[in-house]
Amino acid sequence: KALGTTKLNLEAALALERAEADQTYPEMARIAREEGLDDVAAWFESLARVENAHAQRIERLIERVGEASS
Repeated sequence: KALGTTKLNLEAALALERAEADQTYPEMARIAREEGLDDVAAWFESLARVENAHAQRIERLIERVGEASS
């Protein structure tokens, strides 16, 4: 499969990181809490924070790529 441009690849990575931070891991944490697994839920919440940090870094990279191509 062909690779996209750097910007498109970063935007795809950003979408995945945002989905994990905003949906996937919070949902896993919710289910774990419902099942009484507070330590597991806390771990998923930590992962969501990490994915959010990744998304922020990717956003900065996208900005830099945009500046470099201007």
